[in-house]
Order: sequence, then structure tokens, then C-alpha cells
Amino acid sequence: MIRRILVCAFLFSVFSIITSVEISARDPELITKNSEGKEFWVCFMKNFREGQTGTQNRPDKLKLQLFITSSNDAKVRVEVEDIGFNQLVEVKANTVVNVVLPERVQLRALETPERLAVHITSDTAIAVYGLNSRFQTTDTYMGLPVSVLGTAYRAVGYTKLAADLLSAISVIAIEDSTEIEITPNATTSTGRRLGVPFKVRLRRGEVYSINARFESIGPCDLTGSLITANKKIAVFSGHQCAYVPPKVDACNHLVEQLPPISAWGMHYYLGMLKERSRYTYRVIGSEDGTRVFEDAKLVAVLRKGEFFENLNVNRHIQVTADKPVLVAQYAQGFKNGDSVGDPMMILVSPTQQFLSEYRFATPINGDWHHYVNVVAPTNSIENLRLNGRRIDSSEFKVLGESRYSIAQISIPFGTHVIQSLPTTRVTAGTDPSGAQGLGGAGGSDLYAVPFGLYSYGFGFKSDAYDAYGNMAGQSFFELKKLVDTLPPVAEGRKILDDFLVVLRDDRTTDRGMKSVKVLYSASLAAQVPKVEEGTPQVAVRIRPSSQGTPGRIVLNATDIAGNESEFTVCYVFDSRSERYAFIMSEGRDVECASEGAWMVGAFVTAAHTFHETNFKSTGGVIGQSVFTPGQGFAGGGGVLLGRRISPTFIATARLSLNVLGGTMISADTVQRGVFDTLSQQTIPYQEGTTLSVSAPYLNLGFAAEWFPIRFFYLLGGLQGSMALGSSVEVVRTIVQPSNFTFEDGSRSQKISPESLSSLSGFNAAAFAGIGFTYPVTFKMSVFLEGQFTQPLGNVITDGEWTNNVVGINLGARYRW
Repeated sequence: MIRRILVCAFLFSVFSIITSVEISARDPELITKNSEGKEFWVCFMKNFREGQTGTQNRPDKLKLQLFITSSNDAKVRVEVEDIGFNQLVEVKANTVVNVVLPERVQLRALETPERLAVHITSDTAIAVYGLNSRFQTTDTYMGLPVSVLGTAYRAVGYTKLAADLLSAISVIAIEDSTEIEITPNATTSTGRRLGVPFKVRLRRGEVYSINARFESIGPCDLTGSLITANKKIAVFSGHQCAYVPPKVDACNHLVEQLPPISAWGMHYYLGMLKERSRYTYRVIGSEDGTRVFEDAKLVAVLRKGEFFENLNVNRHIQVTADKPVLVAQYAQGFKNGDSVGDPMMILVSPTQQFLSEYRFATPINGDWHHYVNVVAPTNSIENLRLNGRRIDSSEFKVLGESRYSIAQISIPFGTHVIQSLPTTRVTAGTDPSGAQGLGGAGGSDLYAVPFGLYSYGFGFKSDAYDAYGNMAGQSFFELKKLVDTLPPVAEGRKILDDFLVVLRDDRTTDRGMKSVKVLYSASLAAQVPKVEEGTPQVAVRIRPSSQGTPGRIVLNATDIAGNESEFTVCYVFDSRSERYAFIMSEGRDVECASEGAWMVGAFVTAAHTFHETNFKSTGGVIGQSVFTPGQGFAGGGGVLLGRRISPTFIATARLSLNVLGGTMISADTVQRGVFDTLSQQTIPYQEGTTLSVSAPYLNLGFAAEWFPIRFFYLLGGLQGSMALGSSVEVVRTIVQPSNFTFEDGSRSQKISPESLSSLSGFNAAAFAGIGFTYPVTFKMSVFLEGQFTQPLGNVITDGEWTNNVVGINLGARYRW
């Protein structure tokens, strides 16, 4: 079904690269090339049908256009030899020039050479994009310069729609005497058989096109067809107008210029298209036994030229393979339920060919929503800048268990620059792509981490029923020249009470994982899934056999290239958080020991003092009998400094200040009788001497805390106390009867002395107790202790007087 409204939808995404991928030996042949250049050969394949009429008898006019841009002023010549087209255009730096080509430039002949190749030359590096538009069917492509072309390609198209709407391939010779061999994956329109190679000889500037033949049975799809030549060639492929997926209206022209097989990659990231609920993708293999993974799950094993297709994907995914593949992403037809846009095709750039800067434009003005999908290593997001401004990190979502994240960013009409700032340091011979986790690379050179960019848009209102999409560029070094010498890396994170170790082999030269083994295990158990060779990552779940019991496990990871890594996971007590934690380290000879932590704290004390006495007089205070034991409140506070020696043992030093209160009485030994006027009786009358103390003491103690179970501990230690004062209150008081007073109306009268000269200057004591502590943050915890203090000497120097203290300490500790 053809769309009702035509909008000339085009995209040109122009990029200026300021990057150089660090390759191990700095081989000049491996220096990055990109899609800017000084010479291009492009063509315009057949788009839909001739002589159609749009709505309201609108003529179906074909529009063929080039869009040219450069970072510098450029003089560009555009030529089409067969029709005598020759135009010189000047392109100002950072602007876009549109070149309109005659309709006769469109290819029409099948399996017959045509001299309709468009030759573009410039005096400086430029970027070129093509727009092929007909009413209700439009697509764009990114032109590739001669400098990045190759001699071997595989086509990507789509399933048949009608007898004249089929998969197609066009090949351009850029030199005379170019011999081309084509092995079609479907019978061609002239009857050339599937899988049988045939040869064609072309002159410079000639284009040779083939279509699949329409057959009632089968997809009639040229996807995967092999095109090779003895000299560099430019290859285009696509479809005149395709339904994506099949049987979902409506159709659209699909076309892309193909990268050579040498520039294919093994690691791809596909994101949801903004406004769309799902998409379709294809993976084309170049070698037998190519194992394809979707989010680390094996989904296909391809022979050379075969493809895997997922018709409906509704999430961001990671697509990887153990051998180079080509990946194409498709927007779906308007009637897939979204009622937005129509099919378009994007050749996805592999991570191995990412760049660190792109300049692109969205020149289609009107009722359009423009977007870019940005794919970047998660740890490099903060270094991305769009038009000089930091991209909000909240826009990014992590792609499954991978080390990459993706953002769908809305952008306005116009030109834009997005770049990665050069901040990461790498060393030649290591992977510079921002790998995270243990086993990654380090080094000494500043480096801008490469990322991927895809530009697309959907029309609405008057521009509804249309869409565009392209990659924004990539590098073109030959992947096969790079050797996988990097061992797998690992990342770990806690999930509830377990620990998840993700072992990865997905960097620039990596070919994927081969095996994961447990070499040693004590008090830890590992769930190791079946490892499909070539998978980019393997997630191993580790759990303790018993909570609160230290454990250790050693994992061995091997990749397809034979590189090995070993990692040790320890389950030990974390002194900072005061919880058991997992710690992962590279290597197998790792000692699993809890690291000690220092801590400081403060506390307040509320206690009760029990005075045990056996003296009649002391320091000028004289009683007629032995002073009776007394009691009183003790309060204060202090600070502590501690060190956790082991998971179950903490040593602390405590400095505190407290006041020991209490009252003791020495009753007179002589009693006399007095007449009580109320009772009219003679009753006994007795006085006594009362001694009240409130002496401040400075205490320095050393304690040990032992944790038999988590959060609860027993403590014990010794302390020395120094009296900071000797003030006392000595009064005469009436012991009995209770209702008698002195002549002045009081029951007590203060007497001398006001200080106790016999107080000992230093006292020693032992203390013990039980405590509870609980971490409230990673480094902060609160504690509550019940403590009993037993003196080891007398309070006074001339008699027997001891203080037993029962109290509570409430405080907080900070650990580092």
C-alpha cells in the first residue's frame, strides 16, 4: 500500500573527524580513514515506478539531489559523463550546498552497463549525501570516498513486494578494465541462477545493476549476495520500495552505499527509534560458522552470505558476532500500529569503527521531529558535548549487561556538532574504547573515547507518512589486520545478598568469550551459565554459603583467541560499612583479608554511682560513726579513637569527663530524748554529719570490643581517672525525728570544710559491658552500651572509699 502524502524527506549527516584510533604498532596502513574525501563515485538506483500519479492528480516527479558539506571552503565538481552534466560548485566552510541532478541520472537498465555514475571531486575533504525522492517513497544514503572503497562486498536489501518492486544491487567501476564477479543470493531478473557466480567487465564510470526476479514462492531477496572485483569498486544496494516487515503497509525506497567487507565489525548496538514501538534488523555473515548473539544469547550460526533477521524488536539491544558481520536496522511501515513514519534503512556502525567527533545536519524544515541515537561507553558519557554543551547523563540508558549506554536525543532543525572530549589516557597496544572493569587498559596518552551516532527523523501533520535515517559516519580501518591480544575483563556488582560478576570480551579486537571456570571455592558458590563460544559477556552469580562467613572464589575466563584472565572474589567483613561485602580483584593469588578501619566517635553517659565506704573521718571531715554507703547520679560524655583489627575485634581509646555524685551520712553515737509537744511524749533525737560529693573526673581508658554475632559485642578494659576538683559539701543534719528542725527552721546546717584534701589524685578501674552498634550510612554508625565500672583503688588516701558505676553510653562513630 502506497502512502497518501509525499514529503521529500532527506538526510545528510556530515561529519568532520578529529580522532585517531590508537592501534597497537601504529602501523601506517591502519591509520583511521573516514567518510570524508576528495573523490566520490555514486549513483541513483531506481525508485518505485515510473508514471505514477499522487493524490489529487499530483505528478510523481523524481527528485535526485546531492548534499555536499565541508569543514573548509571547497571547490567541488559534479559530473555525469553520459548526459554531459558538469557543474562546479563552491562550498563555504560548515555550510551545505544542494546540487539538483536531472531525472535521467536514475538507473534504468538491468544487467547492462550504463555510464550514469556521478563523479564528484574536490580540492579539499568533503562529505557527500544523496537523496532519491519520488512521491510517497524517499530515501537517502551517505556517500563513501574512493579512499575507503574495497574489492569485496555483500549486499543488503529486503523481501519482494511486487513484480517490479524488488531487491536490487548497483556496482560502479572507478577504473578501466575492472572485472567484477557477482554471486547472487536470488535468481536475477534475467535468469542468472542463485548461487552461481557470473562476471562483468566495466570501464571507469560505468554502472551495472541487477534485480531479483519475481517468483511466487520465496523472498526474491538479494541480501547476502557477494560482489568482488580486481580493483576498487563502489557498491549500492537496497529495494525499489519495500514493506518492513513483509505485509505491513506502507512501502518506501531503501538504499545505502555499502562499506567493504574489510570494514565490517563484530560488536553493534541498536537502539529504539524515538516515537516508534519496535524495529527490524538484519545481520549478514561473511564467513561460515559465524555465531551471532543478541544480548549475549546465541540466536544464529550463519554461513557466508546468510542473514539473520529479527522482525520485531521492542528494546535497545547488543548484537555481536565472533566473525565480522554487517548489520542493517529498519524502521517499520506506517501501519505497524505506531501510525508514524514509514520504512527506512540504516547501516549500523560497529564499535570498532566509531569516531570521536561528528558534524551533521537536519536540513529538512517543516513538520519534522529530528533525533539522534548516541551510543557510548558508559564511563565516557560525561565527556560528550553537543554543540559545545554537556549532554544530560540522565538521557542515557545502559544497554543490558554491556559497558555501553544509549540516548535518544531530540535536536532542532539545523547543523550540529557532537564530540567526545579528549580526557582518557591510553597506551599503544591496549584498547582505547573505554573498557571498564578489572583487566582494562591504562596508559599515558590523552585520548577521546569513540562513540556511535545515528541520525533520523519522522514527519507529522503535513509531512506525515515519511521518515529518513542514516549513520552519521564511521572509520574504515581493516579489522582483520588487528590481532586479539587482550584478555577478558570483569566487572562486579552486588545484587541483594549475591554478587554478579560480568566477564567481558567485547573491545575493538575481541572475538568473544570461550569459557569460564571456577578454579577454587571456599564458602562461596558460583552459578556459571553455559558459555556459547563468541558471546561478548558472561554473567556469573556468586552467593555465600552462609551469611557472615568469610569466603573466597577464583574464576578463570578464556576468550576465543586463547587470552586468559583470572579474578578472585572475596567475601569479607568491610570495616567501613561494618557489613560483609564482596571484593573482586584481578589475579588468583589474592589474600582475602579484611582491611582494618580507623574510627572516631563521641558519646554521652548517664550512670548511677554506688559509694562503698568504711571510714569515720577523712580530709578534715569528722564523723562520730562510720559513714554509711551512698549513691548518686553520674553524668558526662567523651570521645573515642578506635581501630578495627579483625571482623570480630576492635580496640579503642576513650577519653571522657564525668561527675560522680553521691551523699553519705555519719550518725552521732549519742542520742538524747526530747519532748514532742504533738505526741506529748519523749522521743529519741539524733544528729549526724552528711558528706556530699560532686567531683569531676577526667578518664582515659583502653577497651577491647569482641563481636560474637553481628551488631552485638562485649567490651572490657582498664581506665585511669584523675580528679579535677575536691569540692564537697559537709552539713550537720537532723537524723531523727523527721519533723524536727534547727532553731533557724532548717533541717541542715553547712559546716566546714568545703574541700576534701584527702581525695586521691589518680584512680584506676576496670570496666566491662555489652554493646549494640548499627551502621546508618556507609561510614557512620550509632552505638549503645551498658557498662559496669569496678574501681581498683580507694577514692581517698586515708580510708576505704570506692565507687562502683553502672551506666549507659549512647554515641556515634565515623569510620575511614
